[in-house]
Amino acid sequence: MKHADVRRTGAGGESGLHICPECNSKLVQPIRREGTARPGYQRLWRLCPDCGWRCESMHTESELKAFDRALKDGTRELERALKKRQHEGIRDIQEAFSAALEAGLITADDFR
Repeated sequence: MKHADVRRTGAGGESGLHICPECNSKLVQPIRREGTARPGYQRLWRLCPDCGWRCESMHTESELKAFDRALKDGTRELERALKKRQHEGIRDIQEAFSAALEAGLITADDFR
């Protein structure tokens, strides 16, 4: 298992536990988290779903809180992208249906 230098930066000069040091993906996920004998630190296992990079490392509570914020921000970003794609998909279906109606390709018999 590779151990990361968490101070490495990702694309655009960003750094953080959510950035993969191998491929710069912003999708690094926590796999497991547990307390340690060292006060103020927790052990964290992470995985990059894009390149398969894995890491086990120890971090302070403030580092983990920043990671949690980045994960929440990423979740909101994915939710916005999904919602946008859903709306685009519905619009595409509406346009195709309207075009088919106008072209006479759909009639009442199609709904029996």
